[in-house]
Amino acid sequence: MADPWAPEPELRSQGLDARVGQLADEVSLACGMPPSVMVGRTSEEQRARDREYLDRLNAARERLVEEYGSVEGACAHVGHQVAAEAEELAGITGAQVREAYLERLKAAEQHLARAEEVHARAEERLQATMQPVLDEIEAEEDPQRKEVLRGRARQMWDCPERARARELGLEVTRARQAKTDLLRGNDEQTQVDLRRLSDGYAQAIAQVRPVGGVGMVFHEKSAVKARRAFDEAAGVFPADWIEASNAAVGQESPYWAGGTQRAPLVRVSKRRAHYADARVHRTRRKEVESTVSFGMGDADMAAYGRSSSPYREFEELSEEDMRDRHGLAGGSPGQKGYWRTSYEVRHPFYGDRKPKGPGWERWTSPEDPDRWVWRRKKHRMRTESSQVAPEITTNAEGTMVQGRSGTFAVATHELSHRFEYTVDGITGLEAQFLARRTTDPATGEREPLRNLYPGSKPEYARKDSFVSAYMGKEYRDRRAHEALSMGTDAIYGGRSGGLIGVAGREPDEDMRAFILGVHACAGRPVG
Repeated sequence: MADPWAPEPELRSQGLDARVGQLADEVSLACGMPPSVMVGRTSEEQRARDREYLDRLNAARERLVEEYGSVEGACAHVGHQVAAEAEELAGITGAQVREAYLERLKAAEQHLARAEEVHARAEERLQATMQPVLDEIEAEEDPQRKEVLRGRARQMWDCPERARARELGLEVTRARQAKTDLLRGNDEQTQVDLRRLSDGYAQAIAQVRPVGGVGMVFHEKSAVKARRAFDEAAGVFPADWIEASNAAVGQESPYWAGGTQRAPLVRVSKRRAHYADARVHRTRRKEVESTVSFGMGDADMAAYGRSSSPYREFEELSEEDMRDRHGLAGGSPGQKGYWRTSYEVRHPFYGDRKPKGPGWERWTSPEDPDRWVWRRKKHRMRTESSQVAPEITTNAEGTMVQGRSGTFAVATHELSHRFEYTVDGITGLEAQFLARRTTDPATGEREPLRNLYPGSKPEYARKDSFVSAYMGKEYRDRRAHEALSMGTDAIYGGRSGGLIGVAGREPDEDMRAFILGVHACAGRPVG
């Protein structure tokens, strides 16, 4: 059957950009919004330009709806063209990868079945050899004779048949692991094939718009390890998206309570990865736990010149400290004030040995020289400054694409959320895609929301026939979805079976085309 998305022969010779470039521009225009509208500029000159822009936007939207059914339909059309070009560049199609994968999986299942059968027969033969002796041991009543028979059984247990059965058991384990690797997408051939397709996607999109090549701006407190992880992931995204993320830094935003946006702080974490568009980041410093006290140490300082309790120590405030602290600390004129330092105490219940760790000192009571303890100063963390900035975290959950780092797939997922907030038009396309996929065309009714994780913190999604129900998740603020993030980590990181049906998953070529279309169309510069 002919490929419905195949271009005309004369257009193919001109390259992908000649075939879809204009359409991609129209999609970007139709799903966008004038930047001045987003930040609320209201000059008459700007309003005139916005009206002209909106007229063009509405005209593009009407044409795309008439020809493709929706703006998202036009985006998916571009994505199908990109997918076809990518497979040609990769020298292999998603269908071929899936077919070869299913053949390997079938062979692995057959090998496991044979190994289990051979092992079972070997165990049966061994059991048949051992059973007479075991029955004799069970029937024997003489303890000495029973022990002799047990010795004979132990000798038989170390026979060649037992060694053979053990080796066959190990072969079953290896065969079972090989099947598990295939089901998880951890086998080498699957990862090689997914990398070929991944590179093909990037090369095909690069024919339509620049990909990667632009360094992301990160918060100055981002660790080097995290910067490297996200720089690697950013290399598969359109350069315009990265520039939009960088351009958002320092700009006004209606979602930042009148403030300006800061660069995202990136981290590598062992916890669940996330993107937060605004999170409070505190700079904290460790310091000795000291407070100002009035009156509390008077008796001890008068009698001993120090505290009679190992849990605290006093130091008289200087005249400068008194001037700075008086009133705030509640002291009365003429009353002495002290720095009261708190201590951690270890009593010598188990001998005179000094506790492990730094800072321990031996304290002797001024009231009773025979009473002593080990103590050290307590510390606390003090917040020196705080600021609000986006936060992106990734973790080393691994990747299913050859040559990528363990953080790559998750980093592409979370960067997709960053671009949802900084690239105009992405979330609108996602909303249209999810509405189409989760709406019954016969009745026009959408699937109900279901809690993905009953019994825990609720996360609601419309399941549809997505490879993962999480792809249909809905957020309360509607400013983010999981379609782009899950789809991007699939096509570039190999998760969700790469959307082509490996790793024990079903294929979803419709979603693959949508994701490639978004990468090709959304956020393109439109004059």
